[in-house]
Amino acid sequence: MTERRNPGWRLLALTAAFALALIGWAAPSHADEPPGPANIQVPPGGMTLNIHKCVQPPQQGAPASGAEQQTGCTPIQGVTFELYKVSSVNLGSAEGWAQVPGIQAPESGSTINGHTTELKNTLVTNGTGLARFQGLEIGLYLVVESDTGAPNTGVVLGSRPFLVTLPYATDNEWNYDVHVYPKNSLAGIEKTVTDDLNTAGYIGQNVTWTVTSDVPRQGQNVQIDSYVITDTLPAGLTHVSTAMALDNGVNFEQGVDVTCTTTVTCTFTSVGLAKLNQNPGSKVVTTIVTHVTDVTSATAEGVFTNTAKVTINGNDSAEVTAQTTWGQLRIHKFDQATRKALGGAVFKLCPDAQCVNVAVADLATDQDGFVTVPVLRPGQYFLVETTAPNGYVLDASPKEITIAGGALTVAGDPTTEAGTKNYKAVPNTKQDLPALPMTGGIGQVALIAGGIGMFVLALGIVVLGRLNARRRR
Repeated sequence: MTERRNPGWRLLALTAAFALALIGWAAPSHADEPPGPANIQVPPGGMTLNIHKCVQPPQQGAPASGAEQQTGCTPIQGVTFELYKVSSVNLGSAEGWAQVPGIQAPESGSTINGHTTELKNTLVTNGTGLARFQGLEIGLYLVVESDTGAPNTGVVLGSRPFLVTLPYATDNEWNYDVHVYPKNSLAGIEKTVTDDLNTAGYIGQNVTWTVTSDVPRQGQNVQIDSYVITDTLPAGLTHVSTAMALDNGVNFEQGVDVTCTTTVTCTFTSVGLAKLNQNPGSKVVTTIVTHVTDVTSATAEGVFTNTAKVTINGNDSAEVTAQTTWGQLRIHKFDQATRKALGGAVFKLCPDAQCVNVAVADLATDQDGFVTVPVLRPGQYFLVETTAPNGYVLDASPKEITIAGGALTVAGDPTTEAGTKNYKAVPNTKQDLPALPMTGGIGQVALIAGGIGMFVLALGIVVLGRLNARRRR
């Protein structure tokens, strides 16, 4: 009796090793006399399959044995598993066990060529990363991860379907309470904006967005087959350039490793994907430079919100955002007395009253008396007139202005600032001219007397000339 069972037992050991190899682990070594199917004794409540969903660690852990591990698992909550029984395989016989080595788990889904599968249950991992399938009968089971969840904002690369036998041989005994530890690779994403004065200046040039996304560690026979960065630029921002590299110094060449559109979507080519797969655990750094060109497209407060996500093997991350805020300024020049618009005035805008630095120079009013700064950093400024309109007095005193985020607003009367935003009305007075002679009262008498005197003088000259002429005759 014992001699007849020995070949089946050895086959069982090979089968168990095969089953665990599908999960990515090596099976433990067995003695020459492992247990056989004849001495399987299923507990009254059935068998249990404990699926512990863990984060793929930087280094592979120790080989699993089907027994519970006490350390080394960072749990993932919210992952959905479907458990299928391969009903066409009877593990109550040695013939059924002999079939197992020839059965391959599918790349995805629950269909196994030449075999029928039956869905037994669907569970979601709890806070400890555990999905416990209980009350199971003897058989070959297919475990399918149907939903990876999405912890935090990262992408989860799920493990591929795998096969496991119940019971499972552990330490030369049948294990009816089996523990498996399929790993998932996480890929987080972050987004920041650099819009400080040194980078973007006063008028919103070269606002720089940085998207940092993880290259997941490969595990459970999963590699990166597609990798896409999508950065949705809001209206009012104009794309300037995009550059990509790994944080370890590996650069990506546009058109070779990755292709990027100006909207911005960057898709890695097969060449770039090979570099990603060679650098697990690194980070992709995407740098996008933009100009702020239309504040009216932002919110009322001048806020531009830029979103980004990473899509790996078709799995989207949650979107992450970053914001930048900008305003505007309009200046109106007019005659203090007549309220008439004045063109030809020139201003400079300074961040300090002494104008040690100039934010914007050569702001010249048009024929309607207006000049506009379409994009301007919010904050305190001083407006200084550098050239007055022809015939008007130059007023070089600095005038303080507060720029708020958002588009400018004006009132019906351009000479008033009441009810406006980011608007400055600047009056001018005409230059003083020499006074003309008075034409009434004493002035009038003086004019008459002067006129008579000139007439008498002219008459005397004429008479004198005639007398001299007669004497010469």
